[in-house]
Amino acid sequence: MMGRGLPGWDCVKYVHGAGFPARVRTHNPAVVAWTERTGWELDLYLLCFCNLFARGGEVFLSADHEAACRAIQSVDKPVPAVKVMAARRNGPREAISYLLGYIKCQDATVAGFCTKDHAHQVFDTVALAEEALAC
Repeated sequence: MMGRGLPGWDCVKYVHGAGFPARVRTHNPAVVAWTERTGWELDLYLLCFCNLFARGGEVFLSADHEAACRAIQSVDKPVPAVKVMAARRNGPREAISYLLGYIKCQDATVAGFCTKDHAHQVFDTVALAEEALAC
């Protein structure tokens, strides 16, 4: 397969040889399609919901979310999603509900928190996730 001659492929072999799952973390959903197409034997992906590098900085567009969802649904591997709340630009309730409408059963989300101004932010977000999962 094409990807096996590339330097990243050697890293995948090394990681697997050490007994660990291999993954790619990306801000660009096209990378998911490319690694699948070129035959990298990855175990999972970590995909940011915001393609920050496509626009040279922190620009959060709904088109990025849609592209990330298509990439997540296109592979049978787990894809934990990152930055679904877009650095607080998306409300937690809306972001979690949106995400749960598109991820697969084996997928997850990774949420970062800054609790300086809101000491209960972690607990509030967990409560929102529990509420969304109850429906």
